[in-house]
Amino acid sequence: MSCYSIAGLCNLALDPLNKEYIIKNDGFELIISCLSSSNEETVINGITTLMALLDKQNTKEVVNEEMLDCMKQLEASDNPRLKNLATIFIQDFGTSHSSFA
Repeated sequence: MSCYSIAGLCNLALDPLNKEYIIKNDGFELIISCLSSSNEETVINGITTLMALLDKQNTKEVVNEEMLDCMKQLEASDNPRLKNLATIFIQDFGTSHSSFA
């Protein structure tokens, strides 16, 4: 997925109808693939989109150890934007800290 595609999807994910459509059409798989991009904006938009889509019904099935390991690596980044987003993601959706657990 390109940087512009995930940025657009990120904006669309805030609408409840779009959120439902993205989730029902296996959007998580595509969004998660953006986390390994070499493009900083793609990764940032991927994390932000995941944060907009995750809720009580899907967090446990989407957030796994592999994703949390990826976030921990991003949390160690020298890039403050990546570091801050990864930290917030871990705090909000990590299994031991999740408000949805």
